[in-house]
Amino acid sequence: MDPIHISEETQVPSSPIPLLPAPKRHLVRWIVMLVLVVIVFALLYVFRGMFVVAFIDGTPISRLAVVRELERQSGAQALDALVNQTLVEKKAAEKGIIITGEEIEQALSDIRVNLSAQNMTLEDALKAENVTLEQVHKTIRLQKLTERILEDQLIVSEEEISAYMEQNKDFLPPTDSAEEQKKMVQDMLRQQRFASAFSAWLGATKTEVNISYWKEY
Repeated sequence: MDPIHISEETQVPSSPIPLLPAPKRHLVRWIVMLVLVVIVFALLYVFRGMFVVAFIDGTPISRLAVVRELERQSGAQALDALVNQTLVEKKAAEKGIIITGEEIEQALSDIRVNLSAQNMTLEDALKAENVTLEQVHKTIRLQKLTERILEDQLIVSEEEISAYMEQNKDFLPPTDSAEEQKKMVQDMLRQQRFASAFSAWLGATKTEVNISYWKEY
């Protein structure tokens, strides 16, 4: 049987996709634009604190102005603290030092005990200093990282403890036991040694790394 050929005249033309009438297309376009405008204004309202922090009789104070003022007042101090923190973090990573959550919680527990002896809670102290618990966690972690980096230089001998207690026996605060007083002196001497060791380590480390300051305060 011969194949059947369909001529172009007999082919069924494909139906074009129907379009909305011009007035309706304009209406849809305006609705979409209106929705976008509403979304933009909603986002600006939700995140308004990112741009403006206060109004005084209608005059805005921008967040950028606050940041600039803070930089003017304490920008150098804040930058130096961030540089020091970065140096500690890098050295700790090189040495594979990790501070666990248990260590941080133990330090917090010790802080609570010390504050309790002063008839104060940790929450009251944080509120008085306008500090969050998260910030305290970060500070404790950084302190412990630094102590682990310098641990060889922070050892306090029994002889040093005994000598200090003998020389300052009239000035040491009373404690419940001699062992507790000894622990207090050990911690104090360790902190003194930490301050000098960290200052020396920081100075030496800054000469070994390349620090490029792009803004002077």
